[in-house]
Order: sequence, then structure tokens, then C-alpha cells
Amino acid sequence: MTERPYIKLKIQDLENKSLCAEDSVLILDELKHRKTKRAKKLRLTIINRLTKNKKMIQDVNKPCLWDISNYSDKLASISEFMFSVRTSNCLESENIQTLEEIIEFGKVRLMRIPNFGKKSLTEIEETLKRLLTQDKGGSSTKISSKHYVNAQLDFIDKYKKIIDDWNTTPMNRSEIGEIHGLSRERVRQIVKQAEDLKITVVDAKTKRRIRQEDKRTNLTSQYLQKFIESYKSGSSQQEISKIFGISIQQVKELEDIALKGKKITRHLIRKKETEPYILKRQKEVLLLRSKKYSIPEVAATLGVSEQTISKDIKQMKLNGIVVPHSAPARNFLSEEKINFRTSFIEAKMKEGWTKAKIAEGLGLASAHAITRHIKLYMYESSQDL
Repeated sequence: MTERPYIKLKIQDLENKSLCAEDSVLILDELKHRKTKRAKKLRLTIINRLTKNKKMIQDVNKPCLWDISNYSDKLASISEFMFSVRTSNCLESENIQTLEEIIEFGKVRLMRIPNFGKKSLTEIEETLKRLLTQDKGGSSTKISSKHYVNAQLDFIDKYKKIIDDWNTTPMNRSEIGEIHGLSRERVRQIVKQAEDLKITVVDAKTKRRIRQEDKRTNLTSQYLQKFIESYKSGSSQQEISKIFGISIQQVKELEDIALKGKKITRHLIRKKETEPYILKRQKEVLLLRSKKYSIPEVAATLGVSEQTISKDIKQMKLNGIVVPHSAPARNFLSEEKINFRTSFIEAKMKEGWTKAKIAEGLGLASAHAITRHIKLYMYESSQDL
């Protein structure tokens, strides 16, 4: 042991440790080397305490704080007594889980737990005093079997607004803390303490759902009407995202809301912006095709694959560009044809036809064409896919 084992401790830590009789002598020696007024005052306080109150000089082997032999609920969990987070963490670090274990551990050993100080000890002492009372004969009896309920009521009185905000509003911990002048961590602790006391609080999963519903409601009220107008004008997801300054995911949510509410009948056009180097290559493809180059020759000249050239030609034809020496693009389905296919598919699905049989009835190549039609033009049926 060094000559001054407590040289690194602050004055507050020395004051906390001075409650243990066996540490008091070493603390007095340490305080001799400190010349501040607070150190001198603490030294006098310790000397007076040791002199006038000999009961403070106790053996480590006599750890009891109070006699709780007549207390019937010795195995009550420490979570029932609403200790502070610091005190609870200190007790848990020593695996102290019941009232009886606190008593057996003793004041001296409690004070040796890291981060356990005078306030934590006072908190435990006040809790034990509240649980016990002296009757006329001097015997220890239990105050009331309702101490758990009383703890609930005290907690609700103190943190009612915070618990109400958590349960009834979409605000997260940070937002609630900002309103009440608390940190996010403190709000989390209060909610956790409420759960431990069996007070009804919204769980994390329900809270996420509430927040998502609130965001969706705000999104709908702010953008849905504008979204429908943009949809009717033929705007794509990317264009709507840029116009409104919202994410693609939010555009998809608006699309989903509009489809469910039958405000629109089809999914949005998905346009992708063509990269500049692709546009340049497509111009070269047009030039070479005008000179009657075949697709393999165009691919060899430009140093790309035949599949890439075929894809470029298809894309240009879909955009209305005439590609020399290429078959014209297939026409899009008319509104009348879409409605006919839709009614035919709905009728046959109710009769129990398979997609392959429906495709055959419409003269289509495969069941995939039916799946694609349902996805594009029959929103409600696509939910069952």
C-alpha cells in the first residue's frame, strides 16, 4: 500500500468514503496534506463523528443496516423500489437482486462498489426506513403491502406528461426530451422504469408504427393532390421527386396511397435518364445503321457487345426514334384493349382459370404476359400475386 492511497480522490469522494469507519483513519491522514477550507472542515466532521458516535466504528463482519427479521417480503426484487439508475447499476454489478441481499452485503461493502456514493447509500437507507416502522412494542413490522402500488402512483405523478407524450404522440425520445428539458437517455430510462413498474407504455414496435402512420398522414395531406396532378400529366417518379423535393421512396408511398384510394388506375411511368456516353453511342449506331451496317458490324466497330447494340436500338425505338434498317417499334396497347384484357382476366380468374390458360385464351405467348398485365393495370389483383 502506498503512503497516501487516496491521493487521487476528490474531496467529494473522500467525504463519501468517510462513512466507512475502517476508511476514516486513512482519510484523516490524507486530509492532513490538504490545506483547503473544505478539507479542514471535513476533517473536523470526521473526528467529531468518530468521537461522539461510537456506533459508526463498526466491524466489517457486522454488515447489517437494520434488523428486518420480521419483514415478510425479504426476497422482494430491487426493481420494485424505484432506485435511481446509478444505484440500480451498482447493485446489479455486484449481482444484488433482492432486499435481503442488500442487507447481507452491508454498508461498508456497498460503499466500496465503484460509483456508489453517499447519495446512493442515503437512497437505500430512506427506502428501508419507509418499508419498516416501529410499533408500540418496538418490533419491526411491514408498513404496508401496497408499497409497490404507491411507487407506481408516485412515478405517475412525477412523470405523467412524459409518459403521456410517449404513449399518445409520434414524438421520439429526443423530441420528448427537448420539450421537457431532458436528455434522450433520461427519457429512455423513464420509459424503462415505467415498464418495470408495470405501467402501460407503448412498446418500440408500436411506436415505430405510430411514427410511420404520422409521416404517411403528413405526406398525404401535403403532396397527394399535387402528386395526382403530376401523374395525370405523365411525369415519372424521378421527375416528381425533383419537383416536390422528396425521395423516390416517398413518391412510391404516394403512388401506393393513390392506388389504394383508387385516385389513379396504373403505376407511374418509370423513366431512367440516359447517360451522356450512351446518347453518344446511340448517335453513332444511327450513323452506322444508315450505312447499312449489320448489328455485329456495328458492335465490332464500336467495340461493344451485340446485346448492347440491340438494347440501344430498342431504347431508341421506344423513344420514338426511327432506326434505319430496323423493324418499327411495337405499338403500345390502346385503352380499349387494356380494358378488354382486364375484364377478361378478372372473369376467368373468378372461374379458376390458370394464368397459362388465360394467356392462351387471349392469344399471348405465356403466363408471364398475364402476370405483367396484372402488375401494370390491375393493382388490387396484383396484391394476391
